[in-house]
This record gives sequence, structure tokens and C-alpha cells, in this order.
Amino acid sequence: MLHENEKLPELEKLPRHEFDLDFEELARQKLEEENIVSAMKVEFEMRNLACMYLRDLIKKECWDGMVIKGRSIKSFSGVVEVSNYPMRSRCSEEMAEHARVARMRKIEMADLSARKEIVEADLKVTGGSLIDDEDTLDVDDGERSSLTEGHSLVGSFGAKFGGASPLLYSQFELNTRERKQNQIVLLQDAVYRIKQHFNDNFTEVFKQKESEVVKVLTKNKRITKIMQDLGFEEQLWQPNWDDVEKPEGLLEVSASEVKARMTLQSDTETGQEDKKGQQKRLSARERALVDMMGGVLEVKMEDELKKDIPAPGFMSRPEVDWSEEEHKAAREHDAKVKEHEEERERYHKQLEMELRKLQAGIQDDIAAFDENLMELFKIKLKTERVVYQEELKILRLALSIIQQEQLTGWEAKLTAVLGLKKQRKQLTQSNVLETKQQVEACREAYDIMVAEDKVLDKAFRRDFADIPTFQQEQIFKLYRRRPKGLKNPILKGTEVYAIDGALASPYGERPPTPRLQEVYKEALGVAVAELDNIANVPEGVDLAVWDRLCQARAAKVESEQQVKRKALYLADLSTVLLQRQEEDERLRQEIEDTIRDINKVNDLKIKFAFNLEVQLLLKQGQVEVESGPVIPCFSDSVLVHKSAVEELNKAIRTLGSGKITSMVESKDFKKGIIQLDWEHKKMHMLIEDYHEKIRNTQMLRVNRDIQQFLNEEESGGKKQVKEIQTLEHTLAIQNRYQQQVIDSKKRVLKELKKVVRQKEKVNEEFEAKLKEMNFDYNIRKNVSQVILAKYLFQWIT
Repeated sequence: MLHENEKLPELEKLPRHEFDLDFEELARQKLEEENIVSAMKVEFEMRNLACMYLRDLIKKECWDGMVIKGRSIKSFSGVVEVSNYPMRSRCSEEMAEHARVARMRKIEMADLSARKEIVEADLKVTGGSLIDDEDTLDVDDGERSSLTEGHSLVGSFGAKFGGASPLLYSQFELNTRERKQNQIVLLQDAVYRIKQHFNDNFTEVFKQKESEVVKVLTKNKRITKIMQDLGFEEQLWQPNWDDVEKPEGLLEVSASEVKARMTLQSDTETGQEDKKGQQKRLSARERALVDMMGGVLEVKMEDELKKDIPAPGFMSRPEVDWSEEEHKAAREHDAKVKEHEEERERYHKQLEMELRKLQAGIQDDIAAFDENLMELFKIKLKTERVVYQEELKILRLALSIIQQEQLTGWEAKLTAVLGLKKQRKQLTQSNVLETKQQVEACREAYDIMVAEDKVLDKAFRRDFADIPTFQQEQIFKLYRRRPKGLKNPILKGTEVYAIDGALASPYGERPPTPRLQEVYKEALGVAVAELDNIANVPEGVDLAVWDRLCQARAAKVESEQQVKRKALYLADLSTVLLQRQEEDERLRQEIEDTIRDINKVNDLKIKFAFNLEVQLLLKQGQVEVESGPVIPCFSDSVLVHKSAVEELNKAIRTLGSGKITSMVESKDFKKGIIQLDWEHKKMHMLIEDYHEKIRNTQMLRVNRDIQQFLNEEESGGKKQVKEIQTLEHTLAIQNRYQQQVIDSKKRVLKELKKVVRQKEKVNEEFEAKLKEMNFDYNIRKNVSQVILAKYLFQWIT
């Protein structure tokens, strides 16, 4: 039904609600849709609220908290782009710390100047008794002045870029941790001022670009008007701002960025109607202006030049019908038209000149601004270098502070360890002394027991001296007889125990206990009683003597057991003493090692405090170190003053020039010697030649030919001249004959070449005929072979 309704004409169509049958379901669906829409609205509102909160946080942190917002300047050509330094506002803690450091530094400088005045006053009073101190003070002042003036020793060019400060320490004065911390604060302030100084230059250039953009836009308006007057159609270049140049535009949403359809409320609609009514009223005013005054309030020359001079009405008739006055009016009209055209042409030329001048002015302004921006770019590179230099100094100082704290912590740890070891050393030393006393007392008691034991042996022989001699030996053997098969638990457990009673080995035998000792004593008593049994009495020995023997033997056994126990106790005490002495020696060695380590740490601290790491600025030619894989390694390098190098170079040049002079003199002297030697040899050779000529002259024999030659020389040489003429005539005749022979040979050669060419042609013909004959021969040979083969085949078959 809906499809059929859609196909019906407009007048016959039914509304959509006429097809609704279940109004309750329709109302329920509408209510459900409204609930869904409201829930989505709430969800989108919360999502937008979260995004707005995040935007506010980012804006507060990265935009509102910045005193100087980050922005860039692009050249009109788009080749160069320079950005400024975004800077936050300095917190109160940082400002208070800088103020504290500045006050401390001023107090130090005032104290230094006061001490200097006191030293100078003392020098004046003493009359130069402190010359060494004065020299030292002068040297310090010279070094300090060089540090304040030279950039090489300062380590950066911060003073040239707004980072100069009289409060900064010299790099050679940073010996303490407090000075390093104060220097870090001062360097951070210098970096801030350097960046601020560049930002001031950046702001000036940015304002210059704003003014240049306004000028270009103004000139472009004039150029557009001129091009309209001249009838040119060209697209003008319009300067525009990028987002990096004006980042505040990113925080504003323009209507072109909104992709959703805009809806207007009732108040907005009313405002739009008011604007439309105002536009209508303005359009009525404009129509009145056009109708009454031609659309302008002031008549301009260019508007008048655009208009054509109207022709008189009689000029529509033929010229023959004109009167004299009309001819005169026509001539005046032509003159006015010609003058008007000339004015228009002059105006066009003036507009063209103005157009070229404006375009050239725009290009000049753009080029001048680009040059200024390039200079700012160079300043930015230098500022970056200076900032990196200052930050490098800050990082070096921070690293030195960390290293100094590590050394201090290491020293404190070693000091604590040394104290503990000294306490243990005192305890072990007292234990060693106590153990020594115990060992001495035990050794004295042992010696007494051994002496008593020996006395028992002597007393036995003395007591039994009344019995016969043959019985004495037998009785003495019985006296020395001991029970067998018994093991003393004291001897058995002694070897497995250490000083403090702990087991030396967990798998060894257990120590003897008092119960085991009592058991051993009982067993020993039983064994001795068995030995004292009457059945063991030898023959011929009286019972009274046997009783005396048993008593003496029991006393001897008891004494031996006491001596053994005392010896074992003495051995244990000696072992304990040795171990305690070893422990005391080990603790003494550890204490010495700890003291040595503490001294090393102190040496490192002193070296770290006075052997400072200094940042220097050197030119490329002044670093004569081989470059490593990344940067030069200066671990084995030596810093030499420039004056020493210059003096050394001067001495080298002086010595070199002296050496060259001496070498030239030596060369000239040797050259003179060689030349004299050569002349001497030459003279000797000439002498020899002259002697040889004299000898030949003296030995020469005069014959007829010589006489004739001499006579001819005397007659003036006429015969010789005649012979020369005859020879020349003969030579000319021979030359002519030779030329004739050569010409005849050339003719013969030419004829022979001609014959050769003819023979070559004949040979070519013969070769062609030979090829044909060979071809015919081969064909005939093949035919004859075929025929012969055929006859043979027939004959065979």
C-alpha cells in the first residue's frame, strides 16, 4: 500500500500517519528512540567534556604556563624557517635560589677585594717584605682578568649573546662542591638570559614581518586596482601566515573547520533577520547613490578617462550636409577625442610605471626581509652553539658533583668499615693476650706434671731396692705394663674440634662427653684391677711387694693420664693461640689495606678538587691531535700556551733560516772549490795539448805536398778556388743527370703500375671463368657418377 501510495499523484497521496494502525507501539518506539537519543547526547557531552578537560590541561601546561610562546618565522620564499625559544615563567624557588647565590657571590667578591686591599696596605707598610705574595696576587689578578676577557678560557661565547655576568666563577676556582653548585645556578640564569636575548631579536623580526605583510597587502590592493584599470588578468601572490608562525590560531575553531550542519536558535534567527533588513536598507542607500551621483561621492580622474567623449548629433549625417560651424565643431570634437586618447595613453603608461614600481618594491621588501631573516638564522645557530656550550659546562659540573659525592660516600663507608675492624682488632688482641697467659700457665702445670711423673719412676726404683736384683727387672716390667684394647675418647675427639668447640667437619666423630670419660675411667680401673689380680703375681714375689707394685702402678697410670690430658689441653690452647694470632694478623692487614684505600680516596678527592676539568675554546688549527673514530682523544694531550708555541716557532724559523744560510754558503764554497779544480784540470790539459803540438811540430817532415800547399797559401789560394768551382760544376751536372734518371724511373714505374692494373683485371676475369668451369665440372662429374652408378647397378642385377 505504501508503494502504491508513492506512485499516486500529489493530490491523491495520503499522509504517512494515515497508515499507522498501532498507535501505542508507535508511541513506545518514539519514546525508546528519544531515550536512546538522550543517552547518546549525554555520552557525547561527557566525551566532549573529557576532551575539553584534556584540552584545558594541555593548554594550561604547554600554552598558558609559557611566558614566551613557541613560534617560528618563515621567509617569504619558504626556504628559511627560524623558531624562538619557548620559555616558562621562573618559579619563586628558582628566583630565591638565584638571589641567594648572587648575594653569596657578592659577599665573596667584597671579601676578596677587602683582603686584597689589606695585603696591599701591608706591602706598603712593610716596604716590600711580601714581594712573593704580591707577585702571586698580581699573577692571580692577571689570570682572572684574562679569564674575564678571553673566551678561550671561559669556555663559551655567552658574553657576546647576553649571558655575561660578573658573578660567574672562573673555571679555575671551582674547587669546592658549594662553588660548583652556585656556578650551576649562575649558568642556568645565563642560559635563560641568552635565550631571552635571542627572543627579543626574534620579536623584532616578527614585528618586521607583520609590517611587511601589511605593506604587501596594501600594495597588492593598489596593484589589483591598477590591473583592473589596465585590463590585465594575472594572479597576485598574497602573503599568508602558517600555523607555526601564529600558533594561537590553532586554539580557535573557524566555521570552515566545522563539518556538521549548523542550526540556528530563535535569537540567532532574529539576529539574522535584522542583518538582512540592514542589508536591504544599505542596498537602498547604494541605489540612491548610484541614481543620484553615479555611485561615487567624489569624481576621480581615472573614472573620467574611462568615459568616451560623446559625438555631436550632426555627425550622424553625411559630411557633405554639414555646415561650416558643424565642420568647425567636428574638428574641435576630433581634437578633444585625440587629446582624450593621449591623456588616456599617458595615464595608462603612468599606471604601468606605478605597477612595475610597486612590484619591484614588493620584491625588494621581500628580499630585504629574507636577508634579515637569514641573519637571524645565523644568530640562532650561534645562540644554539652558545647554549650547548653553557649546558655542557652545567653537565660537567653536575657530573663532578656526583663523582665528588661518590668519593665522599666511599670514604664514609671505608671509615665505618675501619672502625668496625679496629673494634674487632682490639677484641682479638685482648683474646690473644688472655690465651697467651693461659698457655703459659698450662705449660708450667704440664712441666710440673711431667717432673712429678719422672719423680714417680725414680721413687719406684728407690722403693723396690730391697728386693733381689733379678726380681727388680721383672717387677719394673710389670710396673711399665698397661692395659690393652682401650681407646681414650679425649685423644679420639681432639683432632676434629676447633677453637670455639664447633665441629671442624660435620662428618667427624662426636666430641668426648663427661659420661664417656667416666666410662673410660671405669674401664681403665677394671683393666688395671685385672692386672692387679693375684693370678698375675710372678713366682717368687711376695704379696706385700705385689701390693706395693699395684699401688705404684695405679699411681703411675693416674699420673700418665693426667699428663696426657694436660698435654692435650696445652695443644688445644696452642692451636687456639695460633688461630687467634692469625686472625689478629689478618685484621691488622685488613686495617692497613683499609687505611691505604682511605688515603687513596683522600688523594683522589684532593686531586679531584685541584685537578679541575676545564672547558676550552680552541680554533681548528690549534688542535694538533689525531682525530679518533668519533672525536679526538685528549687523554695523552698537553695544553700549551700560545706564546710558548709562537716562541718555539720563532726559534725554529731563526734556526732554520740560519741553517739555510750556512747551507747556501757551504754550497757556494764547494761550488767555488769544484770550479777551481775544474779550471786547474783544464789548464793541465791545455798544457799537455800545447806540449803535444810542439812535439808534433818538431817531429813533422816537409814533403812535396806540404811544400805545394804552403806555396799555394803564399800565392793567395787561386788554385784552390779553381778546384772548388770545378767540383761545383761537376756536382751540378751530376744532379741534373740524377734528376733525369729519377724522372725516367718514375715514368717506368707508372707504366708498370698500369700494366699491373690490367693484369689484375685479366686475372679477375680468369678467376670468374675458372669458377664457372669448376661449377660445370662438378655438375658433370656428379652426373657421370650418377650414370656410372646406374650402369653398375644394372650390370650387377
